[in-house]
Amino acid sequence: MKVYLCAPYARRPEMQGVSEIMEAQGHIVTSRWVYSKGPIGTFADTAAEYASNTDTCGRGALRDFEDIREADTLIAFTDGELARGGRHVEFGYAAALGKHLIVVGPRETLFHCLPFVEWLEDWPRFVTYLVEQAELIRS
Repeated sequence: MKVYLCAPYARRPEMQGVSEIMEAQGHIVTSRWVYSKGPIGTFADTAAEYASNTDTCGRGALRDFEDIREADTLIAFTDGELARGGRHVEFGYAAALGKHLIVVGPRETLFHCLPFVEWLEDWPRFVTYLVEQAELIRS
C-alpha cells in the first residue's frame, strides 16, 4: 500500500516512527514532509510569515499535493483539536482525487464522517488494522 501520512506538523517525530513501522511492513510512505529539513519543511505561525515566504510555502504545498497523488491511501492522524487547516486541505484534496481515506483518532470535521472514510479510534486499533490487512493480502 502506498500511503500519505497526514497529521499536524508538530507530530512529525511521531509520524517518522509510523513511517518506519509501515515501511518495515512493506508499505511505501509518500509523505516527504515527515523527513524534510530546511525552509520547505517548516510552517509559519502567522499570516505575515506566510506572506513573506510565499514561494517557499507554495513549493511545500505543491510537494504535498504531489505526494498525495502518488499515494493510494491517505491516513489522517487526528488529536481532536479543531485547529489549523493544512492537514484538512490535504484530506479534502485526497477525497477529491478519490483516494482511500483512513482517520486515526477523533473525527475533527464533517468530512471525516463521509460513508467511504474508514475510522479507527486510536493507534492500537490502527496497528491491528495493518496486521489484518497484511493477512488479507497473504491469503
